[in-house]
Amino acid sequence: MGLKHSLAAFIVLLVLASSLASASPSDITVKLNMNDTSSTVHVPGVGDMPSSQASGTWTNPDSFYIANYVGGVIYGLVFAYQNPIHIAASPFMGGHMLEMSAASENSRILLAFTRGNWEVLENRIPMIRWGTFFNYMYPSFGYGLGKDNDVKMLLEYSNQMDVKEDIILNPGSHTLTVEHLGEQDGKEIIRIRRA
Repeated sequence: MGLKHSLAAFIVLLVLASSLASASPSDITVKLNMNDTSSTVHVPGVGDMPSSQASGTWTNPDSFYIANYVGGVIYGLVFAYQNPIHIAASPFMGGHMLEMSAASENSRILLAFTRGNWEVLENRIPMIRWGTFFNYMYPSFGYGLGKDNDVKMLLEYSNQMDVKEDIILNPGSHTLTVEHLGEQDGKEIIRIRRA
């Protein structure tokens, strides 16, 4: 199966996990499900491993990113700012998953999609650490998406959350804000809006 077909079902899952026992902001976990088993997963400080065998959770990697690359194309998750929790990888039948968790307060998780291998991400890490990455006119890891590489964003949440307002986004670049508004009738109230 070629790159065109093996990456077509690339899905990004944004999972908001709510802690009902406390009033503190919840953690955010972002998962990338890849429907291929022939790529390479890179974990900083650990190295490269076949995606079909990539399995583990790392709470203190050399740098907070996790990368998947095959055929000169890289997908990855990159942490920016404060409060990372972990990165993880796990295989499943016909594919594998990359995961990154962070505290929702003062944290950003970036989706990287571009040409190259893990070094493309590693080369931008110093700019992220120094706080200069977002000062560039077009801070990015990626390039425009074509028909062969669809990216779908899905929000998954429990019945204990109430997401206020619907938002429809056209293709392109968007900045969103996810706000925790408090609790009402036993449900955490979340609002997602354009930043």
